Amino acid sequence: MKILFYVEPWIEKNHPSWKTGWITGVLLDMAHQLNHAGGHSVFFLMGDAQDECEPELQKAGCTSAIISQTELRQIHNDYLQASLEWHQGTYKPETMAAMQSLVRKKLNGFEPDIIMSFIMAVPFLRDMFPGALTLVQETAIFAYGAKPYPTTWYFDPMGSFQNSFFRKYGVEAAGELPEEGRKFLALFRKKFLDRILRKKTPYTRAQLIGGRKVDYLLLLPLQQGQYFLLNGCSRYAAPWDIVCDVLDRAGPRIGVVVTEHVHWHEDSIARHNALTYLRRRYPNFIYLEDFACWENVSHLLLPHIDAVASVSSTVALNALLWQKPVVALGDSQLNGVADLADIEQLAGYLDAKRYRHKDNVLYFLLTRYAFMDEYVRKSQRLIGILQTLLDTWRKAGVTKDFYAQTYDTPWRLLKAYFRAADANVPKPYVDSVQGRILELEKHIDAQHHQILGLEERIRYIYASDIWKAGKVMFYLTRPRELLGFLMRRLKRL
Repeated sequence: MKILFYVEPWIEKNHPSWKTGWITGVLLDMAHQLNHAGGHSVFFLMGDAQDECEPELQKAGCTSAIISQTELRQIHNDYLQASLEWHQGTYKPETMAAMQSLVRKKLNGFEPDIIMSFIMAVPFLRDMFPGALTLVQETAIFAYGAKPYPTTWYFDPMGSFQNSFFRKYGVEAAGELPEEGRKFLALFRKKFLDRILRKKTPYTRAQLIGGRKVDYLLLLPLQQGQYFLLNGCSRYAAPWDIVCDVLDRAGPRIGVVVTEHVHWHEDSIARHNALTYLRRRYPNFIYLEDFACWENVSHLLLPHIDAVASVSSTVALNALLWQKPVVALGDSQLNGVADLADIEQLAGYLDAKRYRHKDNVLYFLLTRYAFMDEYVRKSQRLIGILQTLLDTWRKAGVTKDFYAQTYDTPWRLLKAYFRAADANVPKPYVDSVQGRILELEKHIDAQHHQILGLEERIRYIYASDIWKAGKVMFYLTRPRELLGFLMRRLKRL
């Protein structure tokens, strides 16, 4: 197979090194698997901010080419304009032609069998190579680092968010839930929900409510602004707009628990006295400052939440595990499984207690649409996955049966999920001051337990007959030490 990895060359959100981590931490491992097997050619097309990755890619046996910011600005004014046009299909023919001319020059004759685009829509590549399968890769139901779950990925032949296979075919492709699916999900929930998250959440429902007069709790996990996954999937321009709109329309009976992506401080609502305003203006606004202490805090709150609202966050897909309603705030992959699209109807919906179970979709996600990290970049199974997807596409194109085959048996997959489970939650976010304090407290507590255990062992040894016999043997075999011992004892008399 000839595989082209297209890593968005634009510098996104003023963060030049953002995609570097994805290359070195994810895609490079995938390339190693492909090249190690032999018979595959791997080409990376990326931006000039990632040129530092080229030596590592060469060592892995990959070819690479660079697109500069200067070249990109000759086609679009900025990243947001470019990403929205490609994602929403609003580009002009001359824009498509200019991008294809640039890419053709960079590829230097390379013609792929599979195009792997990391998150971004690439209509210019689809059009250039109609004989190649284009797959958009992004985290699926469990995002990167969403402990205790292992990371999962999707390889979608249609695109991302509202353009995705999951949005168009997800419910239909899932079909009826088989009996083995019921058993699978029961064991999955017992492991991750009952044995880990319910026991280890650092909050209680009462702490979240904090004495407010609310009947229900709605989780609102915020996303990044000035980014196509928000701006291209909703009418909102920034996280602030989402918070105010939801609070305006949810009604006073709904306590709105707001969480943020801790890695994107520039989008935080906890700045410029915004929290003071929100708390004064909306009595049902719930935001605890120490949310920022924890990695992926939203997962830790789900045991106490009655519903989740989002534009496109994977946290809303996690609500399926907890069998809690989802409110779609935009137009994304969530709309296919959402219970509501109007936040004003939520209180009445919760009063009626008419939740629509979606375990068939959840089972489809966990066993067919979402590929575990262990399979994607830590085993040769990646080659089998890509070859199966390519063969399926060449035979029938993209239909509802595109993911009809599981990439392993359900029970082997369940064992792999369990094997990858990380019960070390909650995990402090060490980039926050409070997170560092929590991490230090955990370390000191562990050291304290070790010291107490050592003291206990020493006391036991001193009191044992083995210790007394050992002392006798020591002195009998060393006359000088025995003489010294007797002299010290005599001095005490």
